[in-house]
Amino acid sequence: MNQPRRLVDFQLSVATIVSGCVTVASFMVWMGYQAAQQSNNMAQLGLTMVKVEKRLDDRDARLDALRDTIGEVRTETKLNSMRIGELERMRK
Repeated sequence: MNQPRRLVDFQLSVATIVSGCVTVASFMVWMGYQAAQQSNNMAQLGLTMVKVEKRLDDRDARLDALRDTIGEVRTETKLNSMRIGELERMRK
């Protein structure tokens, strides 16, 4: 009924334990380096995004100014057409 429990004893050499610890430590250092590199990439991406937003805002401002200028030119063209028409009527 009650069977004795078996105890499993793994015998590992010191070299195996040390190489395993060195491998884990190397992996952790590599992961830290990768995280720092990705953080740097994200910072550069943020700066690039700010530059692009500024360029877009400048472009939008130029487009608004162009629309205003086009509107003024159309208004002036209509006024000039009316003036020319009036002058032609007066001349006849």
